[in-house]
Formats: sequence, structure tokens, C-alpha cells
Amino acid sequence: MLVGTPGGIICGSIAVPTKISVNRRSFHDEVERIRVFRNRIAHHELLLKTNHVAELRRLVDLMAIVNSVVAEEIRLDTSIQTLSAQRP
Repeated sequence: MLVGTPGGIICGSIAVPTKISVNRRSFHDEVERIRVFRNRIAHHELLLKTNHVAELRRLVDLMAIVNSVVAEEIRLDTSIQTLSAQRP
């Protein structure tokens, strides 16, 4: 369960501090979209028509709400943008 508070997000019994105002419904919707995308990858579904850069951006934006340092590390450590530029 995620609950937005003035100082952060409460996920179950763990408080996650954040400086970004979070709407519980929109946060949950974004987590769900990432979960569905992750499952498509895990089940080896066809992803050729997927906008991988947009999915990465969604993941990094969501992670920035929880931990901006980790979000920046994800952004710097990915090769999705380089590989997408090479697509035929």
C-alpha cells in the first residue's frame, strides 16, 4: 500500500522520503505500467514496436520519486538510448 504524505511515501510499513508531491493513484498507475512492461520482457513477448526510451524515462522518473541517486545511476548505466538510435 502506498500513501502520499507531506514528507514522502509510506509503502507498507516503510516510509520513503521524497521532495516531490505524489498523487497516490498516479504513482500506482505508473508502477503498474512498469510492472506490465517488466512482465512482457520476462515472458519474452514481442517488444519491437515498444518505445524503449519512453519506458526508460518512465522508470527513471518514478525512481526519482523514491531515490534520486538511484534514478541517476539507472539513467547513466543504461544503453537503451544508444541501442535505440541504431535501430533500422
